[in-house]
Amino acid sequence: MRGGPGFWPLFASGDIREAQSAAELAAKAMEAVKIMGGDTLLIVPGQWDAGASYDTTFQSALDTAKRVADAATKSGIKVGLENVENKFLLSPRDWTSLLDAVGSSMVRMYFDVGNTVYLGRAGRNSGFRELGKKYITRIHFKDAIIAARFAICSKAGQLAGGGIGDEEIGYEDWVGLELNLPAHHPAAMLAGNCRAVRDILK
Repeated sequence: MRGGPGFWPLFASGDIREAQSAAELAAKAMEAVKIMGGDTLLIVPGQWDAGASYDTTFQSALDTAKRVADAATKSGIKVGLENVENKFLLSPRDWTSLLDAVGSSMVRMYFDVGNTVYLGRAGRNSGFRELGKKYITRIHFKDAIIAARFAICSKAGQLAGGGIGDEEIGYEDWVGLELNLPAHHPAAMLAGNCRAVRDILK
């Protein structure tokens, strides 16, 4: 389950009230995940805004992530912080620094393959291998077309053809598809995407 768009402006806010609101929102979302029988909540870890200090944004996000980690430990629901186009956490080093500082196995990264294409970081630049299963708790694709583009772009980086599967980082958990269903023939569209993803992951 994804924790909604409210996390973008709140999670890394320097306003303690907004940051606390993000932590409380996360705790409520974890309750919903638990009720539905899930085990992982996706959250966007804030954003960097023009004119703000990157270091300050990082520290604010870290403080909130530690609060979220406490809630995750209490609830038993894992949290995956997603790589998105938020001008924040721009490299694998940024990600590992943040997650190491949080220091909880309950808070790791939700690796969005499609977003690495949007951000121009497919293939060797994606950070997939550096982050590995130590830091990645879940993976998802935007849709089969974007996922296929990622696989094509990744061949030079030796990430495709058995790349996103267990041969590279030992990841053996779910890979989700984040996509909008069409108004007509949704079952056919889902079946086609499923075949494409299985082909990419083989």
